[in-house]
Amino acid sequence: MRLIDDSPLRAGWLPWQFGPGDWRLIVAVKATLELPRDGYATLATEQAFVTGDEFWDDDPERSIRYSNDLALLKPQGEVWVTGTLRSTTPVRELACMARVGELSTRFDVVGDRWWRPDGGMTEPVEFTEMPICWERCFGGPGYEHNPVGRGIAPDPEDPEGRVALPNIERHGRLVRSPEERPVRVGPCPIPPTWSERMRLTGTYDAAYMRDRWPFFAEDFSWRYFQTAPESQRIEGYWRGDEEIELSRLHPEHTFVRCRLPGLKPRAFLHASGAQGALSEVGLVLDTVAIDAGEGRAFLIWRGSAPLQDDSLDDLAHLYLMHEGLGAPKTQREYESAFATRLRALWEEDQGFEAEPIPEDEALGAPPRAPEPPLVIAEPDPVAPSSAEEAIAAQRARARELGWPESLIEQLYPTTSGATVATTPTTRASLEAARAAAVELGIPTAGVDAALAQIDEELPAPPESTTPEVRPPEGLWTSQERRDLVVKCLAVGEPLTQLDLSDADLSLLDLSGQDLSGALLLRANLQGANLDEATLDGATLDGAKLDGATLRRTSLRGAMLSLVEGEGVDLTGAVLEDALAERAVLPGVVLREARARGLVLVEGFLPGADFESADLRDAELARTNFDEASFRRARMTDARIEGASLRCACLDEIDAEQLRASNTTDLSEATMRWASLARSSFSESLLIGTKLAESDLTRATFTGARLEGAQLLAIRACGANFSTSVLIAASLSGSDLLGARFEAAQMRLADLTNANLYQAELYRADLTDALLDGANVEGTKLA
Repeated sequence: MRLIDDSPLRAGWLPWQFGPGDWRLIVAVKATLELPRDGYATLATEQAFVTGDEFWDDDPERSIRYSNDLALLKPQGEVWVTGTLRSTTPVRELACMARVGELSTRFDVVGDRWWRPDGGMTEPVEFTEMPICWERCFGGPGYEHNPVGRGIAPDPEDPEGRVALPNIERHGRLVRSPEERPVRVGPCPIPPTWSERMRLTGTYDAAYMRDRWPFFAEDFSWRYFQTAPESQRIEGYWRGDEEIELSRLHPEHTFVRCRLPGLKPRAFLHASGAQGALSEVGLVLDTVAIDAGEGRAFLIWRGSAPLQDDSLDDLAHLYLMHEGLGAPKTQREYESAFATRLRALWEEDQGFEAEPIPEDEALGAPPRAPEPPLVIAEPDPVAPSSAEEAIAAQRARARELGWPESLIEQLYPTTSGATVATTPTTRASLEAARAAAVELGIPTAGVDAALAQIDEELPAPPESTTPEVRPPEGLWTSQERRDLVVKCLAVGEPLTQLDLSDADLSLLDLSGQDLSGALLLRANLQGANLDEATLDGATLDGAKLDGATLRRTSLRGAMLSLVEGEGVDLTGAVLEDALAERAVLPGVVLREARARGLVLVEGFLPGADFESADLRDAELARTNFDEASFRRARMTDARIEGASLRCACLDEIDAEQLRASNTTDLSEATMRWASLARSSFSESLLIGTKLAESDLTRATFTGARLEGAQLLAIRACGANFSTSVLIAASLSGSDLLGARFEAAQMRLADLTNANLYQAELYRADLTDALLDGANVEGTKLA
């Protein structure tokens, strides 16, 4: 059987006998996609071949890096993540997320750590790369869910024989003690020999040998071929146009939100001795694999067809093409295209000119026909006899694809009865339309035909010094986009999904409007009223927001990177899972905002007001929040690593497991009456910080600077202040039961009336410290 492909996608096949006389041909089609920061994923220049299981470092004793493309059947669609996570700067901990459509997986990646003999753990080692593999997840010898993991047995590479902690852990739920046996977390493909897959292979006993051998057992479950963890599977299959969102899982972009391109492969079998009839192999998209180190995704479509036997003598060709979703060709059209291609190949073979054998064929792969320069198989429209017919054909085609009527009018205006030959400006208009159609993915065959007709009918133009007429830079000017919005508002037309990039919408009243999914790139929204509007999933990257009001506005999943504006009011806004990278919003008001899962990194927001906001699970790293107010905010599991909050107010915050390590600057900030249990402030700056009467139970301050900090009457049982600087700090009246201060610098510290029962102060410098009335029973002061 020979492969004839009119598509750059790769195909592979496998004959398999499912029972007596039941042979089938398994066909897998594979696409390799480049994942951009936004927009649509595109086909990679180099398409990866269909492959079997690939092990890390090509070592079969390790876990699999890439799962078998030629699985016989997968009952469900699934997604898994592989590759090497890369960070442009050294980090100790990252929160990662991958989402395809409605299915998402979250996990934390932490630098190398080891358990100490006393039950504590070392600080994470900084890293710039981390393999996403089962060897880095919780497990070890005897742990059936991950026998190659870490966290149970001594690390063979550690000279001290310590037990290494897992690097990949459940989001916000890191291991806390050596006795813990957490649920296995990992987004990687599961090897076929692990028990959770092997137990699905069925019963192989004497009855099997008598009745079923050598086929699968009667109770064999097709779920055996599912390689992703169960939480990363969907009911049914993927469409191929789902949105992909990645956080920290791309080598170039911190955050990615793009969409699969909506490809649909078509595979046909041509029987030996048949004329032109083709039988289609029904394909489903069952696998989306994401390579975090390469910034790529791999899509696998799978199907099967009846087969005579494994010799494949009854089949002559496998014909592969692909098209866009919503633009299917008929089988008759494909049969015609196949016949044309087959005839061309036959004529080429008659030339008797020896050609070098491609490397993949020389290695035993199926022979491949020469690849034509096709990207997407589009239905070929009947060639129009005039420019008007060409434009009419394209208008009809665009309507079939669901394009807005306003866009169709602009791309394909009617010529109002004028002929092409007598309309000098038609060529420029058609060229502009063609350029826009190419950019938007609309077929261009009709416009191409019209342009060809112009070339035939018009005489050659005389030489001229007149500048060449070029297509416009964009489809709409800023003013035209504004006029469109004003018109829609006047007649009550919806604003959803509109492209309003670069539009001047300043001072407009858009309150209560639905702008879901709208494209507002670099839009001017200065002074605009967007109160109670809906902008869920909208893209506002680079928008100007000075003086804009967005009170109680819904911005779920919106993209707000590089937005700028002073005096922006987002009181009560909904920003759940929104992305705002490098935003510049000094003084922004976000009181009572609902921003769980918000990503707001590397921004500039001094003086911002987050009072009573919900910022749980938010990523706020490396942002300037100097003099901002977070009073009474909910910040459990939030991350502010590397952020600056000098002189900020965080009184009464509910922030258990807050991540504030890695040089976070909280100097002179107030954090009184705060709930900060199990939070991390390692190596952060808390000079002069006021933490009076806060709950710091089991919090970590190793290596932190707390000179002059006010920690009066805090509850810090089991907290770790080892190697911290507490010179002249006040801990008077604090509950420090079992706290650790090894090698801490505590000169002039005030520990009067503190409870230091069984605290660890070994090698701590307590020169001139005040211990009047302190409970030091069982305390190590040496």
